Amino acid sequence: MKMKGKKSYLLKSFLGVGIVVCVLLASIVFFAATYRTANSSRTKYVLADINNPKEKAFVIVTPSYNNKEWCKRNLESILSQDYSNYRLIYIDDASTDGTGEIAREHIEKHKQSERTLFIQNKERIGALANFYQAIAHCDPREIVVEVDGDDWLANTQVLAYLNEVYQDPEVWVTYGQFVIYPTGQQGWAAAVPQNISKRNAVREYRWLTTHLRTYYAGLFQKIEKQDLIYTGDFFPMSGDLARMFPIVEMAGSHCRYIPKVLYVYNIASPLNDHTKNRELQQNLEMIIRTKKRYQAIQNLW
Repeated sequence: MKMKGKKSYLLKSFLGVGIVVCVLLASIVFFAATYRTANSSRTKYVLADINNPKEKAFVIVTPSYNNKEWCKRNLESILSQDYSNYRLIYIDDASTDGTGEIAREHIEKHKQSERTLFIQNKERIGALANFYQAIAHCDPREIVVEVDGDDWLANTQVLAYLNEVYQDPEVWVTYGQFVIYPTGQQGWAAAVPQNISKRNAVREYRWLTTHLRTYYAGLFQKIEKQDLIYTGDFFPMSGDLARMFPIVEMAGSHCRYIPKVLYVYNIASPLNDHTKNRELQQNLEMIIRTKKRYQAIQNLW
């Protein structure tokens, strides 16, 4: 009787474990199916080749919010690049105007899902938070290319040109010239003076490291998160200064200014920081400028 009771107990235990395992497996399958529906490009996403000596691996990071008027033009400039070794991280930051759906359809229509990681936030978190979360998961040797969701690249040769620049192992960061849409006026970018760089005084000088901004992801990943935080959250404005000052300081002499126009900056968009709250933008800029300076690093890896 004792043996039968023991067998019965073991059988019940086995069945109980089996039921739990089945439930867990069913949950995993359900979650995976749900996730594929929400982000179909994730299931067949292909990373850029970081070991390709002829073509550097670029990752274009594009946070976008309520850009339905501009998102197709933005994506066309990115996905039409005459270059093969790159990928796109596109983040729809909980847009309320259908930007995410338009962008997803455009990516799928042009069969670019394999090179695109499409992320659709449930809640808006802001551009700097999106950059932080996206680049945190990049390979340190990938070269980040920042393209805002309402702007676009100047032509189809941008990545090919950058590849030539980054063939020089002394180049870790680039910034450069842009043209303003719709006026056609050229931007205000210029090379940071050597004496400013040598004194590590970029925070004291006028803002020059503008579009198009590119850098090895490993540099961004060395920024301390606390230096991107304001009152408990990521800076809501001036995020480009918050991330670029540390990157330029760490890179030191490894920064390169590109006078060639590679980027179109769209001032027709109503969501530019200076059009929303200029006073707050200026106040945040002063806070960022007074933060501690990073020291130049000797080795990137």
